[in-house]
Amino acid sequence: MEAAPLQISRMEGQSSGSVEEKTPKGIPGPGDSESMPASKKAKTGMEAGTNSNLAAGSADATNCRKRTIWNPKVVEHLRVCQGVSLLRCEEGGLCTRNMIPGKATYNGYITYVQDEDGTVVEYRPWNTFRSPLAAAIARAPEDIFVAPGFRVLYLGDGEGAIATVSHISDIIGTRGVVYEVESCLQNAAKLVNMAARRANVTPILEDARHPENYQAAILRKVDVVYCDMSYISEDEQVAILSKNVSLYLKDGGFFLLTYEAGDRNSSLYERRKRLHTALEAEKLFVIKDICLEPLILNAGLLFGVYRNASLI
Repeated sequence: MEAAPLQISRMEGQSSGSVEEKTPKGIPGPGDSESMPASKKAKTGMEAGTNSNLAAGSADATNCRKRTIWNPKVVEHLRVCQGVSLLRCEEGGLCTRNMIPGKATYNGYITYVQDEDGTVVEYRPWNTFRSPLAAAIARAPEDIFVAPGFRVLYLGDGEGAIATVSHISDIIGTRGVVYEVESCLQNAAKLVNMAARRANVTPILEDARHPENYQAAILRKVDVVYCDMSYISEDEQVAILSKNVSLYLKDGGFFLLTYEAGDRNSSLYERRKRLHTALEAEKLFVIKDICLEPLILNAGLLFGVYRNASLI
């Protein structure tokens, strides 16, 4: 697979200006639920905040009832040449095309956009103020760090990790797989439940500090290793990333690492400099260093490539 950055281009026929979102027939537009009579709301399923056609075809009716129609102003419809389709919205967020239409995930919000061929496509909002990966894509839209068919190893835990993994799942599609290493037992059940709905998500309930413990779960080398553990020291981050990369990342594969300034005595620049030095010692070469401000304060994301010393 080519190691060159993946390029984003606008959809054919669209200018660099704003894109008007047309609400397809049968899909409620902004304010429709306010002006619609109660009897019609009940008939269409909007009183529960859903589209009845989707709810009727879903095996998980409870999940559908919790889903909320969201109608953002679409500023730009971005398409990556490898097949990734993203929306950039007026609120500053991104949206990924829902891999399992009719199924909401962590926040329950969805939006509908009419594709070029007239089909209605379902998207899920991705919070760029909370997800470092979403913020990095928003800040550097000429690059995207995962693509359809990619094999991704995600190292992180917590609520934010589950949200990020669900959007990676959307992007890589049915031909890809994302392994999430989760050590927080509190979130393990949520991860397993999400994996039950998303066939391309493989939960690994282990400690990322000991990657040798989950070799049986990852039988082939991955394309990307993403270390999303900015709350620990840079030495520990690099050690965890390096161990997992040496076991699971293919030569020429990509790594991602998020980082924060940390305490008041350490600036973002100082931590970045220390990380660069430590990563290069492990044959992890940084291609791009993206500052996530103003979306996420005192935070950044490193994007780089791995060269196996034994093959050089």
